[in-house]
Amino acid sequence: MDIARFDLELKSALGDVDGALYDATARTAAMWRAVREYSRYHPVQRQYGTGAVALEAAPGSNTISLVGGPVRPGDVIQLDPFFSPETVTVQSIALPAGTDGSASTVTATLTAPTAVKHLAGVSFARSTTGLAIAIGTGAYALPLDFQQPNQESFDLAVGDRAQVSRTNAYYDAVYGVTMAQSGVGFGYRQGFGTGYLNYGRNPNGGGQSSSSQTIYRFVPGVPPVLTVTPTPAAARTLDFYYLGQHVPATVPDSEIDALLVFASYAAMTARAASSSAMLPFKQAGVEEEWDKVAKALNETAAMALQDWERRIAGRPYATSG
Repeated sequence: MDIARFDLELKSALGDVDGALYDATARTAAMWRAVREYSRYHPVQRQYGTGAVALEAAPGSNTISLVGGPVRPGDVIQLDPFFSPETVTVQSIALPAGTDGSASTVTATLTAPTAVKHLAGVSFARSTTGLAIAIGTGAYALPLDFQQPNQESFDLAVGDRAQVSRTNAYYDAVYGVTMAQSGVGFGYRQGFGTGYLNYGRNPNGGGQSSSSQTIYRFVPGVPPVLTVTPTPAAARTLDFYYLGQHVPATVPDSEIDALLVFASYAAMTARAASSSAMLPFKQAGVEEEWDKVAKALNETAAMALQDWERRIAGRPYATSG
């Protein structure tokens, strides 16, 4: 999704082509709210230790905005391996201020400036992927955009299945579909609790592996944390995938119309909230009644939200038979 084009279309959708009513800050916050909401229904799948560049980095940049990872000081990461590969070293990490709504991104300060331009949305990977489990350590930080693990890859990483084959038995399939629908995970779908609390409960596990007696809990927070009980007695690497948040550049172009609808809803409700707190005043001899302005904005925003529900929330995502 092209951010500049999205911004132009958002101004048009809001009836504010000059940006007089909704400034750039308000529009950017609305865009990120739409991206976050879209990610709850259609998250991106990432390998642990990889991610994406959130905002374009020009040549000579000393900092770069990233989502995924997680990335820590001292990490060596490869940016944009397909088009403009470049290896950089992270010197320090800063959490976002959150003023633009991009709460799942981090700003990495590099030991040396970038040599080439890196577009928003291109991928990056640490020199070593996977979560390194250490002896005696029972808690591990997860990426800020973490929603839930990919069940199958995590099962394979912890050795929870008795065997791996190219086909699934009927019981395996029922279990997988049930977990996919019930263990939604925090921040992914309202009305559900934190999913995948205990991977030892998989009925398809052999029951003889060491991991079958280990409990893996994913705890929401800043950052989200994986706890391992009991504390590991042996070092290992869990190489798995997880479901995370898009950045604007990674949202498919086919979904722009839907995101414009939700971004319009977010911008209008924010303006309605601020308008309802303003006192009436006269402009060119006409009294402005802000409560009526707020009411009209909320009514229009409600129609936009219904359109979003039709386009995304109510759209079928699976078939059975």
